[in-house]
Order: sequence, then structure tokens, then C-alpha cells
Amino acid sequence: MIYIQAADDRSGDTWAVFLKFLKDLGLDPKATVTDGGSGILKGIRDVFSGTVQLRDLFHVLYKLSKAKRVLESKCYAMIAAEIKLFGSKCGPEIIDAHKIKMNDALTQFDLIEANIREIRKACYFSDDESPCYVTAASLRAIVKKCLRLLDIARRTVSDHRAIKEAMTYLESGLKSISAFKGMIETEVRKIYGSVNVNRRTNTLLSLCLRHVNGAFTKCLPV
Repeated sequence: MIYIQAADDRSGDTWAVFLKFLKDLGLDPKATVTDGGSGILKGIRDVFSGTVQLRDLFHVLYKLSKAKRVLESKCYAMIAAEIKLFGSKCGPEIIDAHKIKMNDALTQFDLIEANIREIRKACYFSDDESPCYVTAASLRAIVKKCLRLLDIARRTVSDHRAIKEAMTYLESGLKSISAFKGMIETEVRKIYGSVNVNRRTNTLLSLCLRHVNGAFTKCLPV
């Protein structure tokens, strides 16, 4: 921790004053890791305009978990509706039509849950059979797949604010992946020149994914 200060609000101007104070003390970061708060993001842009902004891991996974719970609630509601239909006098064609919708919802939930597990695995675990743990390209592929699944889910859920927020965080994550890889690659070229740049970059990226606690670059580098 460098410094802590009480404030009445978390607006961009308040953050800018605080960050300007830290800058005057000598703080000159190459990158920052924050949540999605608009105030701190604006403050960083105003004071450290050349700094790469990255999204934190916790809030990405938190937003994904909220989106998953929305879809889970939808599945339980459809299961409860099916039970009511069996107890009613409606025809088999109505029950069959509901079953199709229910099965679609369950499949959708299972796919998104599996994809979130992939994201968590990319954050915390390595592939021991590979010279590199994980590549920026594979992370982007996982995130894009999750975005596609959430976009499909968004169209079938009436109250989809949580899903939209999760998508916003993941979209920011795609930008973080490229930005963070670019930073690492620049440093690799300074040290090693053009020898094995991709392999060295991906190896360092993977080490960051496993050990840089809290950074969105740790998982996707949500």
C-alpha cells in the first residue's frame, strides 16, 4: 500500500486529486488494475493518460456468477411450471412445447456454467504438458465463447441486467488481454531481442495469470 485517504465521494475529480498527489510523490505506473468504477477510471485517464488500464479478476468472476444465477433461477422456474402443467388439464402438446423450452434453458445454463469453469481454470491452473501454460489467443477464445453464450441467453431472459453487466466486463477483458500481452512482449524484446518472442511472452503471461493476485490479466487477463 502506498497511501490511503478518506474522501466524501468516489467521483473522477476526487480520484484525480488523490492520484495527482501520488504522482507528485513519484508514482508513475505502466499499468493499473481497477474494478469497473467510472470514477477511478476517469481519474486515472486524467492523471496517468499513458497508463494501460486493466480490469480486476474478482469483479469479472462476480459478474459472471450473478449472470449464472439469473439463468439458474429461470431454469428452476421452468421446472416448477412443468410440475404445475402435469397437475393441470392441459393437453400433451402444451406440455411437450414447454419441455422443449425447458430443455433449451437447461442446456443454455449448462454451457455457460461449463464456460465459466474454463475461465476459472485458465486463471488458476496450468497445462503441465505444454511448454507454455496458456496463451493470450486461447484466453481470448474462451472469453469470446462466453460472450456468445451470454448474448444468446440475454435474448431469452426478461430481466437481463446481470447478463449485460457480465458481458460489459468480459468485453473490457478482451481489451485487457491484448494490452497486457503487448506490455510483456515489449519487455521481452528489450531483454531478448527477437529470439523466441512468442514463447517467452506466453510463458511470462501464464506466470502472471497464476501469481498476480487480483489482476484481470491474471485470468483473462471476467
